[in-house]
Amino acid sequence: MRGGTANCHVTISTSEIGSPLVSVTSVLIAMNNPSLDKFETEVDPAGLINYDSSLIDHAPTRSDVEALAVPATEMADKIGSAKSANMVALGALLGKTNLLDKAAVVEAMRAMTKKAELLDINVKAIDAQFAQAQAVEESLWGVNLRLIFDNLREYGKGLSEPGQPFDANSTTPRGTNWQN
Repeated sequence: MRGGTANCHVTISTSEIGSPLVSVTSVLIAMNNPSLDKFETEVDPAGLINYDSSLIDHAPTRSDVEALAVPATEMADKIGSAKSANMVALGALLGKTNLLDKAAVVEAMRAMTKKAELLDINVKAIDAQFAQAQAVEESLWGVNLRLIFDNLREYGKGLSEPGQPFDANSTTPRGTNWQN
């Protein structure tokens, strides 16, 4: 494992994306301590921080964001490859938020992955946390998450130009910041 932090911003939208720049980070996936420490402050209030509790020894310090502890590396190791920890984290995000359709994500992976073994492990990794996060979302955080997305949609009203932080016609946040 290399040291330090690496990051990638992902913009998700149902309409044309005019700029690859993310001005508001609504979701952070932190896979190690340095990334959580460095990027936690970039998450918008009422956003979500999904962090690998197998490797990160402390919860996010902010009280204005929702924290989702996922033992991603531990679960991935049990599945057969610690390298699929990011897919466990993705499964948790999909299960909690319904940000993307899980079947569509798996289908995209099928189209892009050449090695069947990698595909199988990654699908198992997504599935490992998806159902659990979905059950928790429905029982504990359904109301809070609905409020988050209502706030995100409200923030986006009138910002219909491509490249704006949120799609005004959708409850889908557009700036997802993957950290590892």
